Amino acid sequence: MIHLHALVALVALVAPTWVACDPQLGRVLELDATLDTPDSSDTPDAPDTSPCDPGFWSCTASGCDPITALVPGRDAACVLLASGRTVCWGRPGPGLFGDHIAGTTYVPPHVSDAGFSAFALGADLACGLDEAGVACRGDNYYGALGPDVSPRGSLDLVPITPAPQGAALALGAPGTACLVADAKATCWGLVLDGAEEDEAGFTKGAPTPIEGLPTQDLQLGLGAFFGCGWSASAVACFGSNLHAQLGIGQGIAGDAAARPVALDALPPGPELAVAVGATHACAARGGTLACWGELAPSSDELAWTPRVIATDLPEPVALAAGRHFTCASLGPDRHLRCWGALAAPPLTGVERLAAAFDHALVQTAAGVFELGVVSAALDPIAAPTAPVCAVDG
Repeated sequence: MIHLHALVALVALVAPTWVACDPQLGRVLELDATLDTPDSSDTPDAPDTSPCDPGFWSCTASGCDPITALVPGRDAACVLLASGRTVCWGRPGPGLFGDHIAGTTYVPPHVSDAGFSAFALGADLACGLDEAGVACRGDNYYGALGPDVSPRGSLDLVPITPAPQGAALALGAPGTACLVADAKATCWGLVLDGAEEDEAGFTKGAPTPIEGLPTQDLQLGLGAFFGCGWSASAVACFGSNLHAQLGIGQGIAGDAAARPVALDALPPGPELAVAVGATHACAARGGTLACWGELAPSSDELAWTPRVIATDLPEPVALAAGRHFTCASLGPDRHLRCWGALAAPPLTGVERLAAAFDHALVQTAAGVFELGVVSAALDPIAAPTAPVCAVDG
């Protein structure tokens, strides 16, 4: 299913009407046009209007609050706003939104004034980064919240580790979290690191450095029981290889690799774009898209090494992957194209793209679309109008 999420109750600014933003609802309100409009020369604190991007809760009493990140999870999704607020919707796991209600479907969305500079949402875990560092909440069966928290988890944010601003977060299934800062990755929860392993070969617990990843401009993505780190020129994957998701060949690392293993058979070209899905990953370079792992829900679709999926593509602006699908925004018009289980609607002007599990989030000038693998029918929840935000004097 495809949903268009956009700011509700936006109104056009038509002189001499004044508009103001309701900070509680995060929406633009139209004031009575029959009221006398103050003369700006006599009112130094008169409102300063400016255009706001369409999207959830895209204004505050002090001005615009645009989306800075799309954050899909398993059964829920969020957007992170410039103010640090998160706006989330869907059917999250217990406690992911910080309440006691399990199985709730959030429509309209749940808004949190968390003050995060980075935010990630997994299957049963949510983590955010603020000035104090990384904090997480949700399920603790795999130790992502530390030994002092019950395996049932926590509804409150639990401090995990200090981190610099500008760091990145990634969450995987079922309970892995990673922090990327200063070209280094640190992971906790269910982590394959070759030490103190449980019967499945995975470590549960405290933040552990992941050695052997590319060190220049490191980026990281996590799937189910595996992850990949990459730079502009190299990719290395670690964790489970049960579904061929390491991309290094059958039986080379057994069922898992405790240390990242570099991939050699990647498309040639100047710069890599990489995306990590649930049980596969893809890399695009030089107009070629190659993927490895479980590309479809069948053992016949295991690509043990990178398999060319498409050629002669425009250079991707963004690349994202979920369960058995991969999407990219391509070319100067940034049009959307998907391969696998997800059908792409005719969207252009893609500004942001993210995917996880069975859905993808796509931001354009018209708002944020949620694309699901069940249906490709456009089903707008709230269409945007002229987005205008005003600063209250």
